[in-house]
Amino acid sequence: MLTENSFKILIGMILLCVLLFASERADQNSGKANSKGASHTTGERIQGGSDSESKKNNGKKRNLSGPVEIEKTPSVKMKNNVAVFSLAADDFIDLYNGYYRKDHGDDYIKPLSDWYFYVQHYGRLEGNMHYEFTADKRIWTLPTISIYTPEKEMNIKELTVNFDDHSYTDKMYEQYEEMCFYTLKVFFPHLDKKEITALYKEIIKQAYEKVFQGEEGFQSGNPPSDLYYEGKIGVYPYFAYGESVRICVVPVTKRLINTYKKKGTVIHKISK
Repeated sequence: MLTENSFKILIGMILLCVLLFASERADQNSGKANSKGASHTTGERIQGGSDSESKKNNGKKRNLSGPVEIEKTPSVKMKNNVAVFSLAADDFIDLYNGYYRKDHGDDYIKPLSDWYFYVQHYGRLEGNMHYEFTADKRIWTLPTISIYTPEKEMNIKELTVNFDDHSYTDKMYEQYEEMCFYTLKVFFPHLDKKEITALYKEIIKQAYEKVFQGEEGFQSGNPPSDLYYEGKIGVYPYFAYGESVRICVVPVTKRLINTYKKKGTVIHKISK
């Protein structure tokens, strides 16, 4: 027969075993969740990315509290016969936040590791990495920024600023205009506030005036109605029924301009 002290010891041992078992199960579940979150499954919308991938910046030094130590005016280069910007995705974030911080005192865009990302599995950008930023992942109708890069590369192939017009509110549209402003400031740093504002307003106006049918959506390969460019940096509007309004930034080559011209795109040269 158990004595009172023996009974207490037995109960204590049982409780200890229960606690150890619960702790082990919690660690296992945490490991499974972390493993799933780090996956790059094609076509799956994944939240966040790995620190090692988001820091592939051609060896550039990060200095978020001071001047950004990267090429301020983006250039264009060819990588594997594909035109890409000299800017990596992280470079764009640093420059955007640098201009935004100067006006507002803090950063707006979160680190790339906090963006959604997945391999684009359809359309003209199939096979590229698609990174998507939203200021609040709980609000699906917020304006977003998408960056496309060749898979296993970080240089920007195309960037779009996107607005869900079907859920229009004045506040969200103002936020969209602000995102367009700072995005264009990154690519055209020599333009002043008035010039950049006039540029994005004109491009958005073209998007609303020249809406494409649903089968001519952004991923269809259909040429844009208009292309605005300076040097090797181009911007064009795109809006198709059922999709978001987009301002799109792309590297420009003579071949691209000639191709668009032949397909009916109106070419505008940006001049200061």
